[in-house]
Amino acid sequence: MKFLPERFLTTDGKEDEGVRDPATAVFGICPERFAAYAQLWISVACLLMVFDIKPGVDKDGRPVAVEAVFESGIMCHPKPFNCSIKPRSEAAKAIIKQTVGLIG
Repeated sequence: MKFLPERFLTTDGKEDEGVRDPATAVFGICPERFAAYAQLWISVACLLMVFDIKPGVDKDGRPVAVEAVFESGIMCHPKPFNCSIKPRSEAAKAIIKQTVGLIG
């Protein structure tokens, strides 16, 4: 539980190129990273449970092709893209409304 950045160096003091764990890049060496990582997956699972996420449509109603195009920065992230996010069912819509009511 100590801040020891040298733990990521090789024995000759250089950066270890083999240590590229995305969780380390996002959460660092924070002791709560495991809880944060678990919560991230729970959040994604909950979103996928209640929403249909599909490619968007053009003005003629045809699906738009989605390309995996990314921007770089501190963290690599996708460029904006057209998509459709709708509740899966009336039951899913009720869950969403209930959850929003708890938050707001």
